[in-house]
Amino acid sequence: MAQALDDADGLARRIGARASQAAVQVSVRHGLAALMDRSTTYQPCECKGFGPKVEHALLETFTDRRADGSRALSIPTIAGTYAGGLTRMAWESDRSAGDVVLGTTLSFGFTAVFNIARELTGLAR
Repeated sequence: MAQALDDADGLARRIGARASQAAVQVSVRHGLAALMDRSTTYQPCECKGFGPKVEHALLETFTDRRADGSRALSIPTIAGTYAGGLTRMAWESDRSAGDVVLGTTLSFGFTAVFNIARELTGLAR
């Protein structure tokens, strides 16, 4: 972006970028989940112990539940997250596709850490 991001217009652009990213991410995720008959709800672990809880939290980051309760790679979550990240490129012209892919991939890491914390602190319930 040629313009500084510390003025009012820059703030408005950042807010617009984040809002559009969130709208696209949620729309793609929930739309695909509905088409694929998948759950978008985090399923708390009924397990005991540190290792099983961490394993469950990591599994919940990248999988979701089918209608029959079995797990599958979460295409809706992955597609939604990348679609949202790519949407920001429309607002932030200085971002490259590589930046988006890196940032989006890192966001899965943050989600995994959040899920682990949620399981270990009991906030998942």
